[in-house]
Amino acid sequence: MRLNPELRRYLWLEISVGRLLFMPLVLGLALLLVAVWTIDPTKPAGGQDFLATLAGTSSVGYALSVILWGARAAASAMVREVAERTWDQQRLSSTGAWSMTWGKLLGSTIFVWYGCLIMLAVMLVSMGLWEHHYDAVSKETGQSIAVTLLQLTVGFVALTILLEASVLLAAMTSVSRRESARQLDVTIAQIAVIVIAVFVFGMLDNLESGQQIPWFSHVFDAVWFAVVSAVLFAGWAVIGLWRRMRVELQMTNMPVMWPLFALFTGFWLAGLIMGADGATGVTWTVVIVTVTAMFLTYVPAVLERVNPVHLRRLIEAIGAGQIGSALRHAPLWIVSHVLVLVGVVTMMSAQSLMFN
Repeated sequence: MRLNPELRRYLWLEISVGRLLFMPLVLGLALLLVAVWTIDPTKPAGGQDFLATLAGTSSVGYALSVILWGARAAASAMVREVAERTWDQQRLSSTGAWSMTWGKLLGSTIFVWYGCLIMLAVMLVSMGLWEHHYDAVSKETGQSIAVTLLQLTVGFVALTILLEASVLLAAMTSVSRRESARQLDVTIAQIAVIVIAVFVFGMLDNLESGQQIPWFSHVFDAVWFAVVSAVLFAGWAVIGLWRRMRVELQMTNMPVMWPLFALFTGFWLAGLIMGADGATGVTWTVVIVTVTAMFLTYVPAVLERVNPVHLRRLIEAIGAGQIGSALRHAPLWIVSHVLVLVGVVTMMSAQSLMFN
């Protein structure tokens, strides 16, 4: 199988035998330095305190690495390409938008992923030993150790993809507006992702074992709800990055994904706000979805570049009655408002029929 050329390029740049050996050595020494004070040689696997400290330290290290290191590496990738005048050459290559998207997303952070996966492995092994010798994890979470480890793995990986894709998307959007690059773009993108990360990790920190979350009158396990939500939003972030990459490669996107994302976000948020009242609060649900969706439609109005050529073609398409061509050249914020309005009216009508 032929390796993604963008990923292969980053492997040459980021990976070496020395770095591969240096990373586990430094991380191992750092984790042991923190956890060694709690080790009890007389107890299996060093005792519960040692295993708990090792698991907690590795999870915090993972989160900080993604927020402070991975986010900056992802944002710097795009800014560095533009600053070094290599981005135009890449856009003229035969690499497709999807290959360029995941190659740059994974490749620019490949060394960060290496370190994070080491810390994730330490965390999972520590919790596995903790459960094997002391049955502590299953008692705390109320579920099997396999389910807990699965939730942690999927949740951490999804959050990593969400944050890194978001910061790379923010950096690409910022750079494309001026067709130039500044190191400030990296810092701004990273700050935006740090705000998202603090919000997300703050919500996760408040979750307790066995806690239930009502969402539109349906009750879900809080941890699973958080994990699935992280996966879904990570998927949206990758889709957004891919469509941004298509724009950079001079491809045309039909302006439908952002309105769909706005509706999805509004519906997700409305379910949380309404909770157990979701079945009876149809009006409030529609209001929450509408306000959220309309707020998100103003994001492209601020960030989208005004293209005079597209505006001229839009006017010509409208005059000729060519709806498909008009959609391709219309500013995203206009299409977003129209499609969000149609979606909200449709949802309101469907819910009224459902609950009447």
